[in-house]
Amino acid sequence: RSKIVGKQSLNKSLIKNGTVTKIVIRLIQFRLTNELVHHIHVHHTTEYNYYHHHYQTSTESPTI
Repeated sequence: RSKIVGKQSLNKSLIKNGTVTKIVIRLIQFRLTNELVHHIHVHHTTEYNYYHHHYQTSTESPTI
């Protein structure tokens, strides 16, 4: 119960600060990135190595 109360008060403070939207967007972006990386890794193992390296060594996102 204490965890639930803590989360509710945290959510209220985040909404007051206006950062809750940013956090949600970050989580969505993070999830999409993970799914993309997972997809590349599973279906294109050799391409995954190339794209992962390319992504780390350049500012551009990998072209798939």
